[in-house]
Amino acid sequence: MPDAPSRSDVIAAMASVRGAVATCAVGRGGVAQVRVTFSGPSGRVMNAVMEGQFAGTPQGSCIARAVRAASVPRFSQPSVTISYPFQI
Repeated sequence: MPDAPSRSDVIAAMASVRGAVATCAVGRGGVAQVRVTFSGPSGRVMNAVMEGQFAGTPQGSCIARAVRAASVPRFSQPSVTISYPFQI
């Protein structure tokens, strides 16, 4: 089991929710920066928090909810936090 998810694992996980993220941001453009914490034992998203221009907006709340559906393969660390930019 790897120590942490690979870059390609994270990119694939974020690509899997990109459609839902885009739907949330209808009518807005820019970069939706999301801080995501993955759980090692499950690979699932434990927390997703918007940063930047979408923080505190209805679109940002929708995006954070959409990102929580992502997952990566399990890894040995308890958790890993990354920041991911969605170009909207």
